[in-house]
Amino acid sequence: MSTRNRTVTNAPNLPQVTEPGFLDRVEEAVGCPTGFDNDANYALLGELHFGAAKASPNAAMLTIGYGLGAGLAIDGRILRGEHGLIGEFGQLPIGPFGSRLENMVTGSGILRRAAEAGIEMDNPSAVFADAPEPALQRIRLQFDEAINVVLAALTVACDPQVIVIGGGIAASLNTSLSRYAEALERNLGVSPRLVKADLGRYSGAAGALVAALHGVYGELGVHEASILTLPNSPTPFTIGPNGKSHQH
Repeated sequence: MSTRNRTVTNAPNLPQVTEPGFLDRVEEAVGCPTGFDNDANYALLGELHFGAAKASPNAAMLTIGYGLGAGLAIDGRILRGEHGLIGEFGQLPIGPFGSRLENMVTGSGILRRAAEAGIEMDNPSAVFADAPEPALQRIRLQFDEAINVVLAALTVACDPQVIVIGGGIAASLNTSLSRYAEALERNLGVSPRLVKADLGRYSGAAGALVAALHGVYGELGVHEASILTLPNSPTPFTIGPNGKSHQH
């Protein structure tokens, strides 16, 4: 995904967005300027301004659900790269057979490997139970090994103060974060703080709001460096125990 060129490539679940001129057609339909980015970048932006990374301008975001995404920020600025590939750690090969990281840690990958082991599941959460059956224990062990690789890659890529973990599988990792931090300390000699996303499912929406406001500032002639130093406003909503947002 290249925000600079306004293009998206390799989106098998949404092939229509890869068609030339897609964003132009969206703008024409809605009648106003339109931007886009990947969900992990928006989620990180939301957590930087309103959530778990608010006091940590050097931060990373890992979103783990039915896909794997990562966002990286230095001095509060989201890193993207020439082709928008920064953070696409799910594409990295792992193991002797060339399996990709995302196949080891995503919900879809877990369900597929469980099916290959003869276990039918509707939800990957069974892998994270206290005492899963042996076949699921092996999948969980592979999951942990792959997550350790992803967290190490994030750490050496941008040396963050904090790595925020979000996405549908994050809720299953509450008791695992300390083990992941210990593995980072053991392998790299350092460990950023590992925390869950404060904004939950709303991290990306909050980040999209921030990006839109930054776009308005840019149109008004405010330099990007100045935008990044603007004070954060109070969190515009809170997340209640029922998972619903409450606006202030």
